[in-house]
Amino acid sequence: MQQEELEMNRQELKDTRVEIKGQKEQLELQNEHFKIQSFNDVFFKLYDIFKNQSEMNLYSDLGDEPLIKKMGVFITNMKNENPLFNHANLSNPDIIEIVTKIFEKSFKGGPARINGIISNSIAILIHIDQNRNLINREYYLSIFKNGLTIHEERILFYSFWSDEFLLPDQEELILRDFLQRLPAHHLLHSVHKRLIM
Repeated sequence: MQQEELEMNRQELKDTRVEIKGQKEQLELQNEHFKIQSFNDVFFKLYDIFKNQSEMNLYSDLGDEPLIKKMGVFITNMKNENPLFNHANLSNPDIIEIVTKIFEKSFKGGPARINGIISNSIAILIHIDQNRNLINREYYLSIFKNGLTIHEERILFYSFWSDEFLLPDQEELILRDFLQRLPAHHLLHSVHKRLIM
């Protein structure tokens, strides 16, 4: 009789362990689901802030010239400069120097607006990077990349080398990695893509 009770107790203990293990696994799944949901909530909130701020910086007249007008000046200045140098025959540092001078001249008076676009982009990219073990990083980077307008892409790309927008090393690496994903045909010259590689 005592032997049977011991055996029953062992079986109950074993069943209890299996049940606890199942509950633990269920809690871990729920916890991971909660973390992913929390990530999504923050990601899309940051994305909405980025789009609202970017639209305001690009198009709103807030007492200074909207970035869209400065972008027109930049494109014109780049076209006017093109005959003066052959992109393919210049080294990357030479191209960067020329393009950065044209960018800074064209966007004079617009650093605060540009900084708004850069800082909101960095916030999104850092959020993705910090959660890379939880989420599909490539999926969220593509959501952000595919949601950018060509003007936003160009501002992020061409401001990268300007001394006006220096970033801490880690943020610079994260932004550089992202800029490498931009299509070359969205830039003002396809050769420019090699500058970020």
